[in-house]
Amino acid sequence: MPLDKVVLTAIADNRVVSPKLKAVWGLSICVSAKRSGRYISLLFDTDTYPHILKYNIRTLGLKLDRIQGIVISHDHSDHTGGLSLIPNYVQGIPVYVSHKSSSTLKERILSLGFKLVEVKDKYMIDDGIFVIGGLKRYSISEQSLVLSVNNLGLIVLVGCSHPGVVNIVRKAYEELRIKPYAVIGGFHLEWAPSEEIRRVVKELLSLGVRKIGPMHCSGEEIREYLRDHYPRVFLDMRAGSTIIFEV
Repeated sequence: MPLDKVVLTAIADNRVVSPKLKAVWGLSICVSAKRSGRYISLLFDTDTYPHILKYNIRTLGLKLDRIQGIVISHDHSDHTGGLSLIPNYVQGIPVYVSHKSSSTLKERILSLGFKLVEVKDKYMIDDGIFVIGGLKRYSISEQSLVLSVNNLGLIVLVGCSHPGVVNIVRKAYEELRIKPYAVIGGFHLEWAPSEEIRRVVKELLSLGVRKIGPMHCSGEEIREYLRDHYPRVFLDMRAGSTIIFEV
């Protein structure tokens, strides 16, 4: 069953909404999902440095002792670096990683007292909440956190989109057969030519995506392009941003 409401708060990014927050080359998003009066809270990726993650969490007034699970998009330090901070808030929660993640990451997760959950293609965390994996490029296996929101569609959170953000969104649709509504996170387009950026935007829109929030490794050009040509689609997400999806 789909969710009634999803609240996303960006904790870490290389851009910030306020100088009170610290910018870093990393990504972390706090997710709060509601269905039938029940909430589930998750963390998508954990930034690069525990001390910056901790600082931004405190500045934003977030309550990580309510976190019920962590989804790691892929095995890079700018997405896994803050894992060691989380046991200070909550212990023994599941951490969802690609089954092709390194043994080093898996051993680290277990050593921190987390429950290791290895995802191959699709895993349902709860009603309306999925981890979609099974995509790989340049030896990097990457997965996304996908939330199905009532009367909207899929909210797809991506880490760095090494396999291609369009491929990730398409895979989410193919697995769940629900139309994508939004995609947020790292698009790996920092160094992409203009033609590729325009193609990516066009293909995301053709898949039905109506909100696009490039963060982290997405680059400024795609943000400028969306701001100039698709202002109603563009989500200016950065550390400190909060967005609510509900009807």
